[in-house]
Amino acid sequence: MVNSDTNTLRNVRSDYFNAIQLASLQRLGNLYAPGNGCLPRFSDTGCIEYVDDVLESVEPDDVQLLGILLLVLRITPLFMISWLVTAMDNHHRYPEFIAGWLRLISLGMKGVIMSLYYSGLKGSDSQAQGVHDAMGYSLHCELD
Repeated sequence: MVNSDTNTLRNVRSDYFNAIQLASLQRLGNLYAPGNGCLPRFSDTGCIEYVDDVLESVEPDDVQLLGILLLVLRITPLFMISWLVTAMDNHHRYPEFIAGWLRLISLGMKGVIMSLYYSGLKGSDSQAQGVHDAMGYSLHCELD
């Protein structure tokens, strides 16, 4: 069975991640940004097309480690990933040697996902309303 989210990745190319890693990133994105009454779901925005733009400024070693994590998470059941996300959000409840790792993993995963989602960028095939439009966010400048 082919996941409908995977179909939205047909035209996505990355110099950093392969198709499996991109599918994992999109799966995580939908966990962090599932959409609601007004905000679109991560995968509906198509913002994953811009993943290379976000990763350009990231240290190569960090990109490689994130890629390994995405491979592992692709075969991890969703309930375990949800538990991991909850643990990362509640890192303060763990001993420091565990909390430090949870914060680091959270920064890597959540940073890329939220940077993409709130960038306001939409994929070429996206039919969803943009995140900025859904939030009523409009940036403009006026001369003094």
